[in-house]
Amino acid sequence: MITFTTIRNRAARAVLGATVALSLLAFASPAHAQRLCATPVPTRAGLLSIEVTHGPVSCRDASGVLRRYFDAPRSACGGSHCYMPVGRWWCIAGGIDDPQVASCRRGRRTIRAYLADL
Repeated sequence: MITFTTIRNRAARAVLGATVALSLLAFASPAHAQRLCATPVPTRAGLLSIEVTHGPVSCRDASGVLRRYFDAPRSACGGSHCYMPVGRWWCIAGGIDDPQVASCRRGRRTIRAYLADL
C-alpha cells in the first residue's frame, strides 16, 4: 500500500539523486576532456590533426610541442619509435599499425597527432 510517507521518501531520494548528479557535472571541467583541435598543423610529417586526450592543454601548446617534435633532428631519437624529450614533454612516434602519428606526455597530460583528413 502506498502511503504519504512512501511518496515523500521517493521524492526525497529523487531530489537527492538529482542534486548529486548536478554536483558532479559542476565539477567536471571541459578543459580536462578529450578534444580535437580545430586547425591542422603543418609539419615535416605532413598536415596533422591534434587531439588533447588528457589534462588541461591548450591547442596552441599542443601544436607547438608536436611541431618541435617533428622538426627536431632524428639523431636525438632514442629507440626505433623516436622517443625523445621536447621541453618538459616526452614524445614518441606511433607504430606502423597505430592510427596516431605521434603522442606526447607530460605527467598526466597527453596529446596525440593524426594525419589530417582533408
